[in-house]
Amino acid sequence: MILHLDIENFGPSVRLDVLLAAPWMTDELARSLRIAHRHTGQCLVHGTSWSTRLGSALLAPVDQVVDRQAGNFWTRWSDGWHVAVENAEEGDHVRQAVTEALALLGLRLSERKSGLLAPDAVTEGVAADVAGPVGQVWRLAALGNDVRRYRYALARAAPDPGISAALPALVRRHPVLLPRAAHYLDGAAATPEGAGAFTGLLRWAYAEEGGQEHPDRHAPFRYGRLLALGARHPALARLVPASVLDRWCATPLTPLRELAERVAVTGLGPDAVADPLPRVRAWVRRGASAGDSPPQTATYL
Repeated sequence: MILHLDIENFGPSVRLDVLLAAPWMTDELARSLRIAHRHTGQCLVHGTSWSTRLGSALLAPVDQVVDRQAGNFWTRWSDGWHVAVENAEEGDHVRQAVTEALALLGLRLSERKSGLLAPDAVTEGVAADVAGPVGQVWRLAALGNDVRRYRYALARAAPDPGISAALPALVRRHPVLLPRAAHYLDGAAATPEGAGAFTGLLRWAYAEEGGQEHPDRHAPFRYGRLLALGARHPALARLVPASVLDRWCATPLTPLRELAERVAVTGLGPDAVADPLPRVRAWVRRGASAGDSPPQTATYL
């Protein structure tokens, strides 16, 4: 039998004090986490590579507990474990051990998602949904408005006019798809449809703020994905409005400010930012090439 254990609402449930108390925490990382938490109310953000790494480090003690209980007969994907057990009694024993380990981190298991599965159930569900050629998966996703199929297709699709044209409306319906949309647009940036989708996503990001002077707590993550594309592709950088650049060039979030400064320089020239941050200043001195240490758009796929 397979015991599936999934944490309840993992990302938003991770407390700042728990992360700061981790033995691997550094002063620089703690400062960045405090700033992110102050502006967003969260420590970990779904779909970001840095959150994935922090989450894995935080859950390492729980992995050790599972390993002591199950030997090598287990695996974890994100915040969910699959453990091979002989029977329900062994499953209850492992579940109790994991429950106690999570409680030390201020976390708990999801009653709805955790339980015993038949061995063949592991390859059903999401794995079955995404089987097939990318084009077919995309068409099935559109027919059923299926987020899981959209995730699969956007991670693998080559630039396609139809997909590009659909992106702004798709992300508006399902904001969780923005990281995958950014991944796709990184490959479609040189196409007219890709540029149009990028502009549409910028309009969506602004509309989500409601035109307020102070952006909402999700705005840094929306613009972080989009500005990374602008920093990687000069043609997209020139499409970013001055109002967006002005706002994020003044943010206290250093990584986001660096992105905005790189986009400004890439789109407008080396004198676009009067007093850039040190890493951006060094990049400008090296020639300000978009291909010089570009920001990443990848997320865990």
